Amino acid sequence: MAATCRPNGVETALRGEAAIGQAVVFGAGMSALCALLWQSRPDLDDGALQAAVDSANAGLPDYARIGSWQRAGAPFDSASGFATANGRPQRVAIWAAHEQALQSPVSP
Repeated sequence: MAATCRPNGVETALRGEAAIGQAVVFGAGMSALCALLWQSRPDLDDGALQAAVDSANAGLPDYARIGSWQRAGAPFDSASGFATANGRPQRVAIWAAHEQALQSPVSP
């Protein structure tokens, strides 16, 4: 991830899309940023999420665009262990639970 790219800004752009309820971005040591997404509604398919990623990417600089993404296995909340009680993502736990899925993410 480029030194000037902060995941919080990219995550905010992704969450600004109606189809995306939650997003966590990874990229350190990777050739491109990847994201884990939790949809805003259970009926949304991969096409709706891809359109949301494309829309968010359109407003981001090249170095901050999502290269690939995957659906999260559970919402990022304290019940799943993927967030603290105040809602901050537990990135280590999220990565550990999704590392294998991130090896074959959905790409635009």
